[in-house]
Amino acid sequence: MNITNKVKKINLLRLFFFLVLVVFFLFLLGQALVPGGRIVYERRPGRDNFFIKKLTPAERVAIAGKEEAVIGDPAYFSLFVPRTFDRATLKLKFRPVGGNPIVEAGLLADRKNWRYELRPLENRHLDDLAGWEALSGNGLTLFQKKKIYGSVDAFLKKPPPFDAIAAYNYELKTAYAIAGYAPQKEPRTIGVPLRGSFQLYAYIKNEPLKFSFVYDDLNENLDRDDIDIFVFRGGEKKGEWLIKDEGLAEGGKTIDRNKKARIEIGDLPEGAYKVEFKARDDIVVRKIETGQHRLAFAGPLWLAQSDASSTTLFTDSREVSAKTMNPASLAEAKIGDEKLTIAETFKQSSVLSGDGLKKTVWPKSDVIISGDGLWSFGEGSFFNPQAKKIGRHFSAADEMVKFIIADYTPPRREGEWLVNEAAFDLRNAYRENGRFTFLISVPGLRADDGIVDKVEIGGIEIILEGKTLAEKLGEAWDEIKK
Repeated sequence: MNITNKVKKINLLRLFFFLVLVVFFLFLLGQALVPGGRIVYERRPGRDNFFIKKLTPAERVAIAGKEEAVIGDPAYFSLFVPRTFDRATLKLKFRPVGGNPIVEAGLLADRKNWRYELRPLENRHLDDLAGWEALSGNGLTLFQKKKIYGSVDAFLKKPPPFDAIAAYNYELKTAYAIAGYAPQKEPRTIGVPLRGSFQLYAYIKNEPLKFSFVYDDLNENLDRDDIDIFVFRGGEKKGEWLIKDEGLAEGGKTIDRNKKARIEIGDLPEGAYKVEFKARDDIVVRKIETGQHRLAFAGPLWLAQSDASSTTLFTDSREVSAKTMNPASLAEAKIGDEKLTIAETFKQSSVLSGDGLKKTVWPKSDVIISGDGLWSFGEGSFFNPQAKKIGRHFSAADEMVKFIIADYTPPRREGEWLVNEAAFDLRNAYRENGRFTFLISVPGLRADDGIVDKVEIGGIEIILEGKTLAEKLGEAWDEIKK
């Protein structure tokens, strides 16, 4: 072989490697820019993926070779996106093992309150309903023990009595009314300190919706501790307030005491209203002053550290859970006729306490309590404007429930696996360093209870959709021209 041919071969080899590098660079550029506005990322069990990270924490995930399973609720994974997108569709291939009837997926929407938008993947209570009539419409499914309605629309326009309805993944718009209710003139004060965010329901009739929150800012971190307060009725926003934090005073992390946040709305029709108090854990509401006397709180509730010998609440929760991060708060609480022992820090303890309203006594503060019902600080003030939920302890034999309304699509079967999709709006979701946080929730699943149950994961696929590169460049050009 002469020198000329050798040079030609070397040049061809160089050209080949250069083209490979160009193609690889263009591939990476395409992955980052996604010019078409749509891309699919996929992760298989036991394999690392640059975009979809592995499930965590380690104590709630079992990995053996290429097999992966969620063994504790919840498990998390993050998604890295190189650019902004509007929508994400999570496609999960999974296989439940054991008796946990519900599997859900979620996206972190608000880091301040660690609030996840949850979507259903499986609800065996609904999948296994036998003898119930099922109707679809308006994006919903109506189940009836006995056929009364001919369509979902007819049900929504003229619903049955409130206590005959159960709901799943849907907020019923049915007007809730308390027979014989009359407002009281004397104001009411709740003096149990609550830390961080909470939600409450208030019932009003011929009276303003009025609250004053007296709070401390612990200033344990340097972030601004703004407070957001929202009022809703049937999913419709009725009011919004932003209480801005002035920042740390000179001298460092001193506690700002007895600050106030007030809200008031008049001329509202009779009914139940939801008040969302959104704040970081630096905020401790020491006192709630209000003219409303029918009040019920939705958990979780963080009973902040106080000098009280005990705290009494009433709840209609069938299952009650509690945990604490404070070793001094380990104790035994009384839930109706049952006992709930908080024996370890950072570990949630639960107890089933039966149906109906029951008294609960918490001997220590600095405890986070939750349940599948609502809570009140007085037996006479309790009410529950929510439709019964199709949670993990639901029974189709419940004689009161005759109708179930659900925003739910059952999973489909692919061989030995179940597959379902969950769609999320990314435009207002929380994103940090290019990453979104997702979770897989299996209510009641615990890794330390000695029960052989889990949800095996066969694959995670995420479809991202948004504006094309041309649309983004057009928007940028429009901004430049302004």
